[in-house]
Amino acid sequence: MGLLVVGVDGSLQSRRAMRWACEHAVRDAHTVEAVMAVHEPSLDTDALVAAKASAEQTLAEVAQEATEGLHPSPVVAWKVTAKNPALALIDAAEDAELIVLGAHGLSSIRRTDLGSVTLACIRMGTTPVVVLPLESPIPPEDRAPAPAG
Repeated sequence: MGLLVVGVDGSLQSRRAMRWACEHAVRDAHTVEAVMAVHEPSLDTDALVAAKASAEQTLAEVAQEATEGLHPSPVVAWKVTAKNPALALIDAAEDAELIVLGAHGLSSIRRTDLGSVTLACIRMGTTPVVVLPLESPIPPEDRAPAPAG
């Protein structure tokens, strides 16, 4: 049974990545581990405890949402860490088959813009990374073809 590690920050993109990983896990009998980093060096102990509790709640909600309607339901675990997000994902994925991430925004020329966490996972990690593209707000039939050359 393989492991899929998903970076979750609560955004729509990370929720889509979690759903994709859960669907993939059902199909191929994998386990999913959602990782959320609470990395803010300036937080005092009480604030860090509160941030971790909030992150745990977010992960529970994201996991429930991502597994809704899937049969059988995949095995989903999660962890909150105070590490740098990229390092947390790379460490968690040491024995994983994939790291699954959502794309991070659009640039001014309407291409997928990979965020710093995604780039760090690609550059520094040894685990393959799947990056789910943003859903286009433009329906496929209304998209203009890309210019040739």
